[in-house]
Amino acid sequence: MKLACFLGITLIFGATAAEPRFQLRSLIQNNGTLLHVRLDTETGKTWRLERVLKNRMEISLQGKLTARELERTRINVKSLESFTLAEVLRALNGILAETGNDDLPRLVFSIPVKNPDIDQAKAREQLVPPAQPFGGAPQGVDPTTGLPIHPPSPVPPPPFPGGAGGGSAIPGFPPSAIPGNPWAPGIRIDPLTGRPLVRTPVPRPPLWQPPRRKEDVTLFRIRNWGQPLRETSVLQVLAHVLNCADSPLRCVVDEKTVYFTPESSVITVGRAYSQPQYVEQWVEIGEDNPNPPE
Repeated sequence: MKLACFLGITLIFGATAAEPRFQLRSLIQNNGTLLHVRLDTETGKTWRLERVLKNRMEISLQGKLTARELERTRINVKSLESFTLAEVLRALNGILAETGNDDLPRLVFSIPVKNPDIDQAKAREQLVPPAQPFGGAPQGVDPTTGLPIHPPSPVPPPPFPGGAGGGSAIPGFPPSAIPGNPWAPGIRIDPLTGRPLVRTPVPRPPLWQPPRRKEDVTLFRIRNWGQPLRETSVLQVLAHVLNCADSPLRCVVDEKTVYFTPESSVITVGRAYSQPQYVEQWVEIGEDNPNPPE
């Protein structure tokens, strides 16, 4: 009886202490982003968690007929390798105009609307000084700039040795003299102002700079275009542009316009908003095939 109880307790603690088959790890990559990895302790396989964009090519409700027209129309496009996105859109709009089909939309680049710049003449109206319980001008705050006014320190600064403020002079020097290095180079004086010429230190560039956010159509370029496209539908050409861009893009097909925009942008399409939609999935490392573990 005692042996059976001991074996039961051993099995319970052994099952509790056993490591789970799948383990999750989070690693910091060189660019500062987090990489989530799932490890199978029995087979040694690993998966990484990826966010996949679902609506890289989005078709609005009003753009369904336009998408059918884009799929039906066939065009020829030469290689657009190393073209900027502005040049690509200009070239494709010219090809669509040559077809003579007025039902085809226009291709444009769209970015999110930014907040308007603040008029400097009205900037003072946005400065709100802190409220006072008994009214009057705010104490310790400049009413013109809104910045705090620091009162003078009640403790006087310590006197410089040998200076006019008193204190013991340094041995070997007169009371009003400031010792210096006799071999130090002399300070150059500006003959016009009489002030010393001080060389402004040149700031060193940072070792790492964050990547520049691309919000200009001229900053996107086409890479790995391949051979010219022959008798290809316009919709497939647009998908090829998305696949060959050097930075993530997505497009929205509307009734009269096809909007190209950075992947993370939220834009206005008609009376609605278009924003990226993602789905998360586990991708096996080394095979690049979605294979979520059980």
